[in-house]
Order: sequence, then C-alpha cells, then structure tokens
Amino acid sequence: MTYNGISIKYIKFILLLLILFQKNFADEKIIKKIVSDEVEYNRKDKTTKFSGKVKVELIYGTINCQRAVYDEKNYIINCESQVYAVLFSTKDNTVVEIKSEFAKFNEIERILEFSGNPYVIYTSTDITKQAKLYCEKIVFNEKTSVMLCEKNVSFITQDGQLYCETAQYDLNTKELFLNHNLGDQNISSAKIKFVSTNEEYNIKSFVSTTGKINFQQDTILLSGKVEVVF
Repeated sequence: MTYNGISIKYIKFILLLLILFQKNFADEKIIKKIVSDEVEYNRKDKTTKFSGKVKVELIYGTINCQRAVYDEKNYIINCESQVYAVLFSTKDNTVVEIKSEFAKFNEIERILEFSGNPYVIYTSTDITKQAKLYCEKIVFNEKTSVMLCEKNVSFITQDGQLYCETAQYDLNTKELFLNHNLGDQNISSAKIKFVSTNEEYNIKSFVSTTGKINFQQDTILLSGKVEVVF
C-alpha cells in the first residue's frame, strides 16, 4: 500500500544525519589528535592504548571515552566505556550527540560504527525540537553513502514515534528502507509501527511488515499485514 503526500518530517533527521558525515568526510586525515591521562605505545604491534578521560579530536567533532586503542597499521581506532561523541557541520548548523558503549572508526574504509545501545540526539535549525534515535548498532559508510541502524530501532520527535527492526538510508537514491534486510527467518515476526502525536496528520498510526520512504517523491510504501488508523 502506498501513501502520497504524508509528512515525513518526523524522520527527516536521519537523512540529515548521513549528510552530516558525507559533508565532513574527505580525503584528508579524519583524526586530528588524541589526548588522555595515560598512553601505552607498542612499537612491535604499532598500537597505542589510551586510558582515562580519552578525547579523540576529529575534523568534524570529538569522541570521548575511558579507553581507546589506535591501530597505526590499519588506521583503526576502537573506543569503549562511556562513549560520548559530538559531531557537527558548520555548513548547515547541525549537531549530533551520540552516547554508546563502543565506537569504531576505520579511516581507510571510511566507516564509523557505534554499538552497545547507541542513543542519538539530533539538533538542527530545520527542526524546532530535538529528534532522537535509539537502536543497538549504527554504521555509517561514507564510500557507499549508506547508514544502517540495526535492531530495535526507534525514531522519536515532536511529530510521532516510529519503531522497526532495521532502518537503512541510501543517500544516492534518497530512500529509507525499513525491515528490508532481515532475511526470511526474521521477516515473519518483524513489525513497523508508527504512532502520530501531531494532530495535523491525517493518519494516527500504521503497522506493517516492511516499508520504504522516498524523500524525493514524498511517498511511503508499506507492505505485509498493513493496518492504518485514520
């Protein structure tokens, strides 16, 4: 079932979140410097361990944590324990705050991951109130322009709440796929649920198995056991 003209501002921030990373990623080195209370360098393995009030300074923000390991051979940094990242774009005045247990950044592959029940707060001049994202893992891939949110995904804004198992946004096609990569074993029990808190919306809620949102066409395609409440 397809719905045209439905306002999708309540999940607009996921689109802008990926754009934030694509705008700031470049060929230049992303990690500027790392500071901490204690540093241990292993010359043989070419790894550096940081502990105590670790702060990783990036060209587009910072990642704070209690422990981190930087692999010089593979250009990978792993952060853990009380991870708190603040990422920003001066081009469109957007700020993203991410809290999680773990973070991993691969400078070669241009992939940034947050795991351990990451919690995202997005603030922008485009959205008057904060938008929030909850899930178990977030993966940003700058090379493919794809952002993947995995397991128990929740989008919450002033306009409503959207719940699903996975959400994948493709910046190239400007499409958001909901529950499209679960596999045959998990798709049977998968569910998408939206509950509106905005009285201006014609639809109060909907439930389905999978969904696809096209931001260019402003359409939502719902499939599998669709139930809509007006």
